[in-house]
Amino acid sequence: TGQAISGNRVRVTGVVRLEQQGTNQDPVFDPHMMAGSIERLDDEQPIEHQSSPNAVTDLETYLDLASTAVSTLPDDAREEETKAKLVTPFVEALGWNKFNGTEVRLEYTESKTNQRPDYVLFGPDGPAVIVEAKQTGTSLESKESQLLDYLRVFGADRGVLTNGKKFHIFIHTGDRLPKKPIELTLDELSDASILHQLRRDA
Repeated sequence: TGQAISGNRVRVTGVVRLEQQGTNQDPVFDPHMMAGSIERLDDEQPIEHQSSPNAVTDLETYLDLASTAVSTLPDDAREEETKAKLVTPFVEALGWNKFNGTEVRLEYTESKTNQRPDYVLFGPDGPAVIVEAKQTGTSLESKESQLLDYLRVFGADRGVLTNGKKFHIFIHTGDRLPKKPIELTLDELSDASILHQLRRDA
């Protein structure tokens, strides 16, 4: 339309219509909108430089929200819910922009492997941090070898394995990864200086 560029937030007012394709026995509907007006809701800045009203912007905010999430999650909450309510906000609280595809990739893989870590966070030289998420009730000790494999395959020197309540952090030191991680609970994150090494600007 010429009224917005990629990354702008807009409000479109119009009529949504569904056009049926296929037969009545097996219908498929293609939606489209007859737009009457388009209003840009922001300035010319692309979305990756804007903050969402619900974005977690710092660790203190994350810890407040995550404590509530943990206390209200059912025991059988799926891994996807752990990611949405606990792990993705943790990644954001460390300064990583989930809207920027050159910075944060989900279920990322490469041609040289079929392995798919939950989150790969990219620095200027490639994969920098790998975050692997599990359901809240999962024992992390039994999953450490999976994260270590990801770190080796993708060449990242920092990794986090978490179920939202506990965090096992591996930091590459010298010429190898440590055999044992730094283990933290959600309550211990606020005083954990190791988190500075996981930040986007580390």
